[in-house]
Amino acid sequence: MDLQFAVIIFVLITGYFYSKQRFSVKKIFQLSTIARWYTIPALVISFLFIEKGLHMSLQDIVKAIFPIFFSEYWFLTSFVVILILQPILQPFLVSANRIQKLKMTGLVILLCHIPSFIGLVSQTDNYFFPSIELVFVYVILVGDLIKSFEQELSNKYFKFVVLFFTGSLLLIIFKGVVYQPYIYNELPKIPYWFLNGTESINAIIFAGTTFIMIKKIKIKKSRFILFLSPLVFDVYLIHDNNYMRSLIWEKIFDNKNHFNSSFLLFRSLLEPLVVFSICILLAFFRGQISSFIAKMKKVSLPQISASDKQTM
Repeated sequence: MDLQFAVIIFVLITGYFYSKQRFSVKKIFQLSTIARWYTIPALVISFLFIEKGLHMSLQDIVKAIFPIFFSEYWFLTSFVVILILQPILQPFLVSANRIQKLKMTGLVILLCHIPSFIGLVSQTDNYFFPSIELVFVYVILVGDLIKSFEQELSNKYFKFVVLFFTGSLLLIIFKGVVYQPYIYNELPKIPYWFLNGTESINAIIFAGTTFIMIKKIKIKKSRFILFLSPLVFDVYLIHDNNYMRSLIWEKIFDNKNHFNSSFLLFRSLLEPLVVFSICILLAFFRGQISSFIAKMKKVSLPQISASDKQTM
């Protein structure tokens, strides 16, 4: 749940800078390499220490080696799609005015969600479920809109930002009350993601207004923040890995057997902090090893002198 909002805010931030960024195939390969640092060890750990006796198939190995292509991380694969679409979307964002961007964003949102609402009202079986890639497209557009209307949203219309933030937050907090009539079949059944899923308009509103309010806060430069910032992405890759998620929450902490524990509140606060701290350390060491390998590659490359270049 919290991860879903974090993902939306991450894509919003990407959209905020999307029109200024350069498309780079190298960046896609770098993301795949970083993911591979965790998918391969996680697979080995799982089959050696967690699921002993299970056969490690060729399919498992290939998925670990090519994590983006085989969607080992749903967010990472969808995010790469957004990067690939940059040469198509970026020219529009650069050339269009604010009103044109607003109309295009509204159109994409309507195309994404109208079929879902029609399916909800008619209770059509297997009605359209918004594609996460299409959702990411309009989140990118929303991020660019926030940048285009930043002055108005931070000043003239900020009271509406707070109002929408409060309303979306209340819907998330009291989602059980909202869903209750549907559970007892008093109203047409609605899907679980309508209020707080990654595909939810309410989640987009909550993430967008949160982003605007955070941007309004003046935060001084901090060495601690600068240290953490490049490592947070690795934290996601470590703890949201299919194998590691099972190891952390089912094997190590065994949360399902502690729902009635008197230390439940303490565990719910401490466990995420412990996981985050360990993941940060692993990410730091991964970065140090990667930097060392990169330096060794530069040292091992043959140096070509100016005279050699002229003869070539």
